[in-house]
Amino acid sequence: MGPTHSNARRRSRQRIFVAAVFAWLALTALSCSTGQPALQSPPAAGSGDALRVLFLGNSYTYYHNLPRLVEEFAAAANRKIATGMIAPGGASLANHLANQRVLDTIRTGRWNFVVLQEQSQLGAVYLVNGAPRVANPDAFFVATRALDAEIRKAGAKTVLYHTWPRRDAPDSDRAMLDYAYHRIARDLNATVAPAGLAWQQARAELPGASLYDPDGSHPSRTGSYLAAAVIFATLTGASPVGGPARISGSPVHPASGVAPENLTVLVDLPARFAGELQRIAWQTQEKLVAAGGSLDLPAPPPPAPPQMPAGARPKPEDLTGRWLGTLRFYPQPATLELWIAEKKDKPGEWTAAIEVRFPSGNQEKFTHELEQFQITAAGVSFVDPSGPNGGIVRYRAAFTSGKLTGVAEAIVTDAPIYAIGSFELKRIQ
Repeated sequence: MGPTHSNARRRSRQRIFVAAVFAWLALTALSCSTGQPALQSPPAAGSGDALRVLFLGNSYTYYHNLPRLVEEFAAAANRKIATGMIAPGGASLANHLANQRVLDTIRTGRWNFVVLQEQSQLGAVYLVNGAPRVANPDAFFVATRALDAEIRKAGAKTVLYHTWPRRDAPDSDRAMLDYAYHRIARDLNATVAPAGLAWQQARAELPGASLYDPDGSHPSRTGSYLAAAVIFATLTGASPVGGPARISGSPVHPASGVAPENLTVLVDLPARFAGELQRIAWQTQEKLVAAGGSLDLPAPPPPAPPQMPAGARPKPEDLTGRWLGTLRFYPQPATLELWIAEKKDKPGEWTAAIEVRFPSGNQEKFTHELEQFQITAAGVSFVDPSGPNGGIVRYRAAFTSGKLTGVAEAIVTDAPIYAIGSFELKRIQ
């Protein structure tokens, strides 16, 4: 039988799992490494006839200083928009809702609009074979409703910054983002800034346009420019066509926020190309207005989970020993080792332990005991009681051709975390 672990080891195991699962949320070391928000001070109370707009989001908002780009679209159209921004890297709307500073800023800023940008996976962790998927909008719906109530009490209007899926994501991710933003907008009679729809049109019509940062998730300068054109059109009802192709402003540092003393070129595009992006932004906005301001979309089905194959009930002598194989469950590949032994003093009862190792990266291995080990009609099942955020990980495996092939499923009741993945083990002794 393999080694056991203490309660302290269990707590360490939980921290390791949560760190592994959430590591992909911000995707860059920069936004993961700081808990400090990217901030832009609210405009002065006497900002004249300017529209006062607060942006609440994360790196999708602070990349290339999106609020500043929106201000410059307005200036080019002889309009005034004054912005504030609270955008910690990787933040969800639930994080903003729990932040008293955010609530105070909403209540006291005399805003006309508050733009809400949800974390790119709709504020939830949902992994299938270690890959992030957009699959569950429930946390997004709850946080948006609560923030919208605060925004309305303050006399402002909610604008939902409808974002895009990752560059290589399956179409189901795009469908869920479209559904979630438009469904909650219809429920709340809120306004959608359809940047995600504009990205779809731009990717179809301008295949050479690089909307994504090299990480395949965040916006490039071109992507932020297109999003800003959409948001400007949404806030004002005016066309962004004829807007600036080159915009300067203060860069945003995720640890310290906007540096007003520093000026740089935020975006510099060829005029003709910028005009194409402006056209797409305006066409997208016009289509959405013609559709009533939001789309009535069906909820897409969740991603297909890995399936356990058919198996046969193993004999006790088929199971005893050490098993080794692969586990596709975490955001990085893992090796799974399983020890199984029948209790000598209690025939028919079993003890088991697992060790999970990560061949690459700096993820620590962990080893711990299992509970509820059972022989089933198809193979075996067992539970890791020290899963993420007080949850469990349930393992089920089919026994066939001398192998254990199955699925691991994280079950957490009090946090928006869900993961399911496959594994395959062979007995080595």
